[in-house]
Amino acid sequence: MTRPRVALVSLTPLATGGIETHLLQLVRGLKHEVEFVLVGDILPEYRVLMETEGVPVERVTATGKFDLHCVTELRRVFRDRGVSIVHTHDTRGGLLGRLAGRSLRLDCVHTVHTPAFFLKDRGLGIGAYQWAESALNRWATRTVVFVSPTIQALYLRKGLVRAVQATCIPNGLEPFWFEPGEAALDVPSCDHKRAPGEVRFIYVGRLSPEKDVPTLLRAFALALAEMPQARLSIVGDGPERAQLERTAVQLGCADRLRWMGLVAREGVRAALRAADVFVLPSHFESMSYTLLEAMACGVVCVATRVGGNADLIRHGETGLLVPESDPQAMAEAMLTLSRSQEERARLARAAGRAARAYSLEAMLERSLALYNTKHLAARSDDAVK
Repeated sequence: MTRPRVALVSLTPLATGGIETHLLQLVRGLKHEVEFVLVGDILPEYRVLMETEGVPVERVTATGKFDLHCVTELRRVFRDRGVSIVHTHDTRGGLLGRLAGRSLRLDCVHTVHTPAFFLKDRGLGIGAYQWAESALNRWATRTVVFVSPTIQALYLRKGLVRAVQATCIPNGLEPFWFEPGEAALDVPSCDHKRAPGEVRFIYVGRLSPEKDVPTLLRAFALALAEMPQARLSIVGDGPERAQLERTAVQLGCADRLRWMGLVAREGVRAALRAADVFVLPSHFESMSYTLLEAMACGVVCVATRVGGNADLIRHGETGLLVPESDPQAMAEAMLTLSRSQEERARLARAAGRAARAYSLEAMLERSLALYNTKHLAARSDDAVK
């Protein structure tokens, strides 16, 4: 039997982040069963990662969500590469990629990672987005994949997808996240000497508006009044870093921060193991890899009660959930965990057990089954023609 030929499409610039992790996992786990081509706005460092795995990369960019030239370019790539399945992974790619795929009568699959209508300040744009998403799902998409049961339920409740075409394949973790290891021995800017009474907080992720790191900085500044020995490590980079550094100075907490920049995944694991509490202040998430990774590393977590965060954290059982954009509530949660090492350990143990339900093996098995089903259906359609 011939292997499925799958175009993985993302027109958001790819370098680091959840979608990038997800695509690499698919490629590394399924490259012997599936012929992949990566299509989209691929930054050089990510291109190297994919080409190292033997996956060809086609750089296609879009000037906006209605770039018809981009649709033409996508059609060319799909034809030239003999693609049988178009699998889109971001909002812009989901629109233009599915239009191009549908125009060629290809089977289209769309994975929902970060629904834009979580952003409350876009006004009428949210309604237009939901209308377009519903139309694309009904007209141009055979299957819509959700990484979060909560987001799947939201789409079904809003009528954005039909139950028959919706499936949930949660993100999965590689086994090394669960393996014991040294804490932060090889991580730059991570000093192991712990001051008496010091509690270490950590954030891992992009420094971009949707992650709402300013609320974390304000919460940390508030909490410092009661725990002056606390430290906060910021792992990651992004367009807001310079402004965030200025905000930390204005809040008077800059001397208690470590800006660690981009760190390799092995280094992220070490940094997490060196921390006491992981904090995720995002405005929205589907299923956060960093939250899952922190749980797997045995770190107690504080996260905003948005999107798929509640799929992973049961408040008071496997971590703490707080309202978004509420620095006071976040500070109180941070203080609660700072006061009791026993409580942190209890929640962290439960979180580690919960994280084991999200295995990479299960994610890959279900993804391959999806591709094979679509591939067989496409071959059957071709035979009928």
